[in-house]
Amino acid sequence: MKKINIHYVKQLLGKNKTIVNLFYPIYQRARDYAILRSLYHSLFVDKFSHQNLDSESFLSHLRAKYYRNLNEFSSISEVKNIIETSAKEVISFDFFDTLFERPFANPSDLFLYMEEHYHCNDFAIARIEAERKARQHIAGDREVTLDEIYQSLDQKYFFLKEIELNLELKFIRPVQEKIELLDLAIKKNKRVIIISDMYLPIDFFHAVLSRYSIPVHKVFLSCDYKKNKRNGALFREVLRQLNVDSTQIIHIGDNYESDFRIPKLLGIQALRLPSTMDMFKKEKFSVWLYANYELNRSLFSSVLLYLVANFLRTGKRSALELLGFSLAGPLILAYLTHIEKFSKEMGYDHLIFVSRDGYLLKKIYSLLWNNIPSTYVYSSRRIYLGCTMDFSDGPERLKTLLTDFSNATNASLSISSKSYKKNLDLLNTFKPQIRTWSKENTENYCNYIKSLQIHGRKIASVDLTTDRCTSSKLFKKILKDNYSAGFYTCKLGVSAPLTGTNYFWPQEQPITPREIPAISFSEFLLSSPEATVIAINKAGEPIFFGPKQHYFDLIEKGATAFCKESHDIFDLNIYLADFKDWVSLVQLFFKFVDESTVTDLEKYELEDFSQKNKISSYIRYWRERDL
Repeated sequence: MKKINIHYVKQLLGKNKTIVNLFYPIYQRARDYAILRSLYHSLFVDKFSHQNLDSESFLSHLRAKYYRNLNEFSSISEVKNIIETSAKEVISFDFFDTLFERPFANPSDLFLYMEEHYHCNDFAIARIEAERKARQHIAGDREVTLDEIYQSLDQKYFFLKEIELNLELKFIRPVQEKIELLDLAIKKNKRVIIISDMYLPIDFFHAVLSRYSIPVHKVFLSCDYKKNKRNGALFREVLRQLNVDSTQIIHIGDNYESDFRIPKLLGIQALRLPSTMDMFKKEKFSVWLYANYELNRSLFSSVLLYLVANFLRTGKRSALELLGFSLAGPLILAYLTHIEKFSKEMGYDHLIFVSRDGYLLKKIYSLLWNNIPSTYVYSSRRIYLGCTMDFSDGPERLKTLLTDFSNATNASLSISSKSYKKNLDLLNTFKPQIRTWSKENTENYCNYIKSLQIHGRKIASVDLTTDRCTSSKLFKKILKDNYSAGFYTCKLGVSAPLTGTNYFWPQEQPITPREIPAISFSEFLLSSPEATVIAINKAGEPIFFGPKQHYFDLIEKGATAFCKESHDIFDLNIYLADFKDWVSLVQLFFKFVDESTVTDLEKYELEDFSQKNKISSYIRYWRERDL
């Protein structure tokens, strides 16, 4: 293997598309071999990295794979009108992606869930391959059964058959507006049937219909009749059993071929309704999430794509709600899951959520977890500065210290905007007064912390990014040995970390300048509606400085919706692995914004985001628009 010229092989494959097409299934079957994985990533993932997403070949690939057959759709209102006015006897519905759907971008991504949560390496690929083999071995063009699929699998996976069935039942979700069409057809005294190409047993369909109290005339299942919709055989069987002419039936489904073109060839009136994913494909916003799904093909990328699509399908959303749902929500869910897991391992018995970045984290934690007592605590670099007089990180901090002292004591200081030496001289001149003021700040803050009655022998704080861990230092000073650790998404400075500090960013990987804009964006998304807190007064009340953030409510609404939806469906079992994964997701979003036209962006109120690669313009736009 060492004698192979890897660069030559990459070059050869890069020039020959036929070999590339042949190479992918080989990679899928042998993905544990580092050399094959390296070749594949070089050809695809590296080629279409976030920096090169404007590559026409990549966008063409996305269009060919995901954006086909988006025509010939009817609207819900059109189908409703046809049901109400038609004299036809029978109305049939497709089941999956019409009446019901799974919460994944692709139905087969359920196998990724099973692989991850039941620790069965390579199950997803093996399960897909087993279905392919089972179809090869059956006679004709009939549907396979679940039993036949599992007979093609290695015996070590047999126990997953019942789990797959149970998960299908657990995750199945009704599409409400289409269920209402079915209810309308029943009220109009139509014979309502379901026709489905599916390997799941009939008992599964009866269980789902019973759960939602849906009384249909009959379910026609391809694996029961050994016939399918794709070649028209199952439709002919339906006409024979119901003893009706093709002109007396309306079929409603989502698939262009089996629910629309084929029944129309048989003389059946076919109406095509878009699935949740079909509807999302018409949104420009979908491009970056499909790119993320294509590049990563992870369980999380699949779930996120579906959840955002469903979020848009079920209501009109503002740009800030979308950002809250698609970006803030995943970060909150991932970070809190990490905190919860690590806190249990370490035995932390109280969590301090630090203002302002901990505001939404605390609300979501109390809503969905709340396993460990927690408190929202006002803290900031300004509070730390006023209590410690520690301006060692630079001239700007000294200016801030002098300004806060001047404002708090009504002292008239001639603070220099440029000269560090002049400000040092000023500090030395007023050092006794500043020390007295700092001592009062410290006493006020200590009393404030004590008033919160934070009980615990192993207390940990929760914040986002940090440079000098100032909040942790304050808590350690006041809570002493009861304070154990600080949680941070990452550390941006060069100062030595505190003992016990836990970072969500993978510690073995350095943070590069390219990643800083996305990291800064996390603080924008997870801020709070409050102004900055600069001190605590004698009454234990926060002293705020600057404007409130009026944009935050919509971000909070979207983020909360994402976390609740994920909890309701997956019991908080779906989340990003680390902060670096989230940063990659945001970088992809920035790329979408940078490459979109102003017309595209106006639909999402993102037109002012069009200054390329300027995170400050992204943040400033939202912070200033409501002031």
